[in-house]
Amino acid sequence: MSQQLRYDLLFRGDIVPGRQLDDVKARVRELFQIDDARLASLFSGRPVLIRRDLGAAEAERYRDALAAAGALVELRPVSGSPEDAAAPAAVAPQSSTAAGDWSLTPVGADLLRSEERAQSAPRAVDVGHLSVAPSGADVLRPEERREVAPRIVDTSHLGLQALDD
Repeated sequence: MSQQLRYDLLFRGDIVPGRQLDDVKARVRELFQIDDARLASLFSGRPVLIRRDLGAAEAERYRDALAAAGALVELRPVSGSPEDAAAPAAVAPQSSTAAGDWSLTPVGADLLRSEERAQSAPRAVDVGHLSVAPSGADVLRPEERREVAPRIVDTSHLGLQALDD
């Protein structure tokens, strides 16, 4: 018996092309009945989880309601779902572009899947020999300083002259 695919609903502040940002913000505020601080965090450009663990039909209803308000959201399959491998094609954002056209990825989106990322082992770096000097301290040791000979500039030939109006 296979489980139904579940989705998380993410919003990055992207709006439907041709819509005005202020209008979309007003509609989203009305839709969720939120204050200015929460609205600002939704439109910050960073991914914000709006709803978690939704069924496919409920996730589509949310996406359609937000699209009608002018906001573009992403449906991301919940990790651990049995159909995770087929999920990217199932949740591709709706777009009016023809197949084969290029588009920009939203700000903050992950371009690589977790298995495509290079894995590196943490490195231990010895910083025991380093120290931090207090603010305003001279950072050079006496042996690191160079002697600078004073320069004597003769200004005896210079003077001020009154301007005639």
